[in-house]
Amino acid sequence: MEGKERSFVAKLTAHIRRAQYDIFETSTGRFNYKRICIVRGQVQKRRRLLKELRFLDYRRFEWVLEQLNIRFQNYPAVTIRIDRRQALRRLFSEHRQRVHMERRKELHQKFLESQKEFLEEKIEKLKWIAEEEKELRLPSTVSEKDIEAAQERAKAYVPFELSPPPQWPGPGQWPYDTFFVRSDFVVKKTSRIFAHFQTLETYDVK
Repeated sequence: MEGKERSFVAKLTAHIRRAQYDIFETSTGRFNYKRICIVRGQVQKRRRLLKELRFLDYRRFEWVLEQLNIRFQNYPAVTIRIDRRQALRRLFSEHRQRVHMERRKELHQKFLESQKEFLEEKIEKLKWIAEEEKELRLPSTVSEKDIEAAQERAKAYVPFELSPPPQWPGPGQWPYDTFFVRSDFVVKKTSRIFAHFQTLETYDVK
């Protein structure tokens, strides 16, 4: 950007600051909306020029901001629109995932509690199958090793409780990356349900 264009930024700034006093008409007590539209156009034009200067020469850009006492806020390259339908869909998917995980956890705990009875019933059925095959002189499908393995597993059975969850949030995770399901938590990035949602937060990954 040459000196003429830098002076154009200063000229626009002077017009904008002067026009702020003419926006409100003291005689009628109303806003001059035509003047407001003109000022908005000048602000956008000055913003485009400052954006180009920031890209070409950052030192000169900082000097212009300091001399004119302007605060430049750079907008993100991509803005994600948050609407009601998308937010409700996301909340419903979260609730559905939470209910699904709770039911799976209850069923898992129920199976763990009934595992000892299942092993004892398995040993009885294996013995019954072996006896029936001997009586009917059929080829044996159940060996003594299978029965012994089931008996050893039943002896070594210890009532199992679900392990407590690890530290939450884990390393490299943020609190809103996960959500709790009773004593467990689900990471949204690895969950298939949340794969098609746009990420509303952006992080500086170092």
